[in-house]
Amino acid sequence: MVDAVAIPSRSLLVVSGLLAIVCHETLAIAPISGLDRKVYAKRGDLNIGFTTSVYGYSSSEFCSSEYSESGAQITELPAFMTELINADDSLLPNVSLGFVAFDDCENDLTALARSISFLPPGGEVGEYDDPYRVVGVVGPSNSDQSVMIASLLGLFRIPVLSPHSTSDVLSDESRFPYFLRLMLSDIHQAAAVVDVIRYFGWSYVSVLYSEGNYERDIAQRVEKLLANSAICLAAFEMIGSNSAEFDIEWAINGMREKEDTHVVILFLQNTELRTLFTHVKRRGLAKRFFWVSGENLALAPDWHMEDIVDGSLYVGYPDKSMPHFRDYLRGLSWRNSTNPWLHLVFESLYNCSWPDGDDDVERAHNNDDTRHSCRQYDTLEQVTHPHWSAPVRQADGFLVYAKALHSLIEDHCPEMFQKVGQKNFDRCISGSLLLDYMKNVSFVGHCGYVMFDRKGDLKLNTVVIQMKRDAPEGHQVVGEWDSRLNSLRVNGTALDWGEVWNLARTGVQSVCSQPCGVGQVYQLRKVVCCWDCIPCRDNEITVRNSSGCESCPDFMWPDGGTRLRCWPVEPYYLRADSVTGATVIALSAFGALLSLVFIVVYLAKAGERLLKASSKKLSILTLVGCMLTSAMAASFVSRPDMTGCRLRLGGFHLGVCVMYSPLVAKTSRLYRIFRAGKTGTSQPRFVSNKAQLVLTATIIVIQIVLLAVLGALFSAEPVLYAPKKHERYVEITCSIDLEAFILPLSYNLLLVVSCAVLGYITKGLPEAFNESRYIVVSVTTTLFLWLVFLPTYFSTDTAYRRTVYISACLLLNAYITMLGQFGPKVYAIYFLNNNGNKQQQQQQQQQQQQQQQRPPGVNSVAASTSADSPLQRTTNSEGLSAPMSGL
Repeated sequence: MVDAVAIPSRSLLVVSGLLAIVCHETLAIAPISGLDRKVYAKRGDLNIGFTTSVYGYSSSEFCSSEYSESGAQITELPAFMTELINADDSLLPNVSLGFVAFDDCENDLTALARSISFLPPGGEVGEYDDPYRVVGVVGPSNSDQSVMIASLLGLFRIPVLSPHSTSDVLSDESRFPYFLRLMLSDIHQAAAVVDVIRYFGWSYVSVLYSEGNYERDIAQRVEKLLANSAICLAAFEMIGSNSAEFDIEWAINGMREKEDTHVVILFLQNTELRTLFTHVKRRGLAKRFFWVSGENLALAPDWHMEDIVDGSLYVGYPDKSMPHFRDYLRGLSWRNSTNPWLHLVFESLYNCSWPDGDDDVERAHNNDDTRHSCRQYDTLEQVTHPHWSAPVRQADGFLVYAKALHSLIEDHCPEMFQKVGQKNFDRCISGSLLLDYMKNVSFVGHCGYVMFDRKGDLKLNTVVIQMKRDAPEGHQVVGEWDSRLNSLRVNGTALDWGEVWNLARTGVQSVCSQPCGVGQVYQLRKVVCCWDCIPCRDNEITVRNSSGCESCPDFMWPDGGTRLRCWPVEPYYLRADSVTGATVIALSAFGALLSLVFIVVYLAKAGERLLKASSKKLSILTLVGCMLTSAMAASFVSRPDMTGCRLRLGGFHLGVCVMYSPLVAKTSRLYRIFRAGKTGTSQPRFVSNKAQLVLTATIIVIQIVLLAVLGALFSAEPVLYAPKKHERYVEITCSIDLEAFILPLSYNLLLVVSCAVLGYITKGLPEAFNESRYIVVSVTTTLFLWLVFLPTYFSTDTAYRRTVYISACLLLNAYITMLGQFGPKVYAIYFLNNNGNKQQQQQQQQQQQQQQQRPPGVNSVAASTSADSPLQRTTNSEGLSAPMSGL
């Protein structure tokens, strides 16, 4: 065991190294006080230095009293590899390869002190017969130790090949020109971690790191790469070794406040990592965080933290085994070994101790009398399940030197392969030349394909491993990161997020804000990964990568799937396949049919005394107007076009005009006749049927001329119309100027009002002329209908409703006129008894009495104006009477 002495200061060791540099040609280097000088060496024609960590770190001594079982096993690797290489005739034939192995005790100062022994006394490798002269060094594993050793040995052009150092500093060729490594640098490890984050779409993550140089450097590297990938940090916290409890609690509380972030990247040393998991487990947050880490995440099951890390990922390297090295170790015997640390392997694996009298062996427990003696074991064959080490990278380090030396000798001094006996490589091998050959080697080694870049970094692939409690080994490889291509490949079928997360297929999400939905735009907060989703209006699409809203053009609407494009809206109009449209068509057809029935009745029953008193031609013309009006209502049940719009405008006004112009002629004739009778004047002019037809035709022609003039001055065409801009509702309607609609409408209203006024004046005349009462009733009802229709029509906000209203108005006009004026007469003809003699005699007596009471002029005028029937009066059983004059 190493004696307890005060460790020299860092500056003293550096000064010692500088003194060695200055005095190496003339002075021997004095031993450093307190430094254990144990060495394991087997000399050859060419020797390789080897450093490993058997004993642990101590802040007060060069080495602690605690040792590593695997470290003790690895001290036999140089012997195993040199024997393997020397036995291979294809590699360095007739050249023996030796080694010199030291223990660096996981301490950079101890490693520096031990590396002084590798310095050649004459400046170039192999110039003097020094027992420790080496052509290169394999080791150390720690970056801080590598910085120390590479700085010193590089001055003497001695290559240093580290199996595990990762610091980016070591990639600086100006400071470490003779350094190579069999491990990815921090920049590659950081890139692999960030590619994992990017692959799973995690945009808001946290980073926790220890205060050590390695953890701090790689965390800062990851921070930069995340920023370049637009991935934001929810937390970036350092966990101090002296304040780990407080720092971890602070970090956990901060990360819990970010509800949508779950992923935490860890670069923690084992002590801080275990403390973090302990706090998470105690606070019941196993389902709250998802870890992405380095290889030390695999230690969680040893700490009984499987539920904390289940499903989490870490970036590591494929598990490799060296069965031949295991067999080599099992056959070793302590009796004939010169390895000063082999006894530790026996003591650990057999749980035995060495007697106090064995001063020639290395012991870990000098005063333990409870365990049996290790002397009873000659070899390690009896160990059933030892923890055999697999130092694949150190093994590949020896192969790199062997292959590089073979190529160098083959190119520059091939005669050395033929020479037998002691050889001098002074003029053949130099450190700079050997370095060039080392950088050009490429082969498949124990850890995979070995090939260096120009900086001396290994082009190595790493693997992405997921922790799985139900996996045979507690984890499973789910992906691979290629350092040469900087690309990540993930086996999606191998991923299993575990029952802990209950996310078997969707996976873990870690975002500051959820993606905005369709029709929403991003409103960024202070950090680019956080935003608020602002919905666009219903008539707007998202533009500029969902950063803004833009209104669709008129009569267009966003597509329902993406809200990225505007599509024309299918316009509404009164369709025949709708309930309303079908109803209008049915009522229109029925109205036209009813008009035709009434016309047929008037023609077939023209001899009936009830119809003889009416002007047959004017009545039929009125029914034709009713038929035309009913038919025009159906024309509104179709998609408007240019022809349809003109037809609607002309047909609407013309149908009403044809329906009411005969009524105007009738009421005006009645009014003039009875006005003349009251005043005793002569017979009024233009009261014959021919005159009435001429008057009716004149009224209709005036409307036709008016419509023609307005049609020439104003257009009537189909247009699209959107009542409300922010609703997905577009109509197609006929665009008609107000003047073109109001003037013919006013003309028709004038006709309706004239009929109503004249009919009202004549409704109190003798019963023989009571047809005016039916005209008054129907026209007054129609006038009321128009008074209701016009405000409703102009105040409604949709063309669809206007179309329905105008169709309903036309139908009501036709039905009121037909049923109000012609319905009672047709009903009386077919359903009432007109042959009752007794009633007929009574009615004749009543007629004679009424004629005696009339003014003389009225009787004479009425008699003289009868055109279609004799001056008789027909009365039915219900007392319904018709005027006798031909109206």
